[in-house]
Amino acid sequence: MNIQLQAGSLFAGLRALADKKLPKGANVDVSWDASIEFLTDEEAHNDDLQDAARALADCLLDLVEAGARDDWGEPDFRLSHEDEEFPAWTEDLLTGAGFDRLIGWRRGKTQVAFALREQEDREIPIMVLIGVVRWRAGKIKK
Repeated sequence: MNIQLQAGSLFAGLRALADKKLPKGANVDVSWDASIEFLTDEEAHNDDLQDAARALADCLLDLVEAGARDDWGEPDFRLSHEDEEFPAWTEDLLTGAGFDRLIGWRRGKTQVAFALREQEDREIPIMVLIGVVRWRAGKIKK
């Protein structure tokens, strides 16, 4: 297995996507995604392995945030599964409002650029998604 990642490439891809309009009829578009899988029950129930995998996924979000800081500033949204309510636009994400951690920047009046980490269950892969979602006003309760 070979993994190569250019530090600024995650934000560069997100910025390029955010500079365009979403395709007609689409509410979300993803520029990059990754998954960390647990192939056995032993792996899935190994707390240290789970913690390390979540830390790796969070590092990918941190790369996006660090790349965005000079151009976009601090994120407009820092959300986690512990929040009591979410912006309405989170329902349109591929994961719905079922993410563990999300950072996002409002881009104009119609879009939010985001990076998120989600994992439904220990046996389910940890997903990292980076993309753009159509802005929608309002809040939803958890």
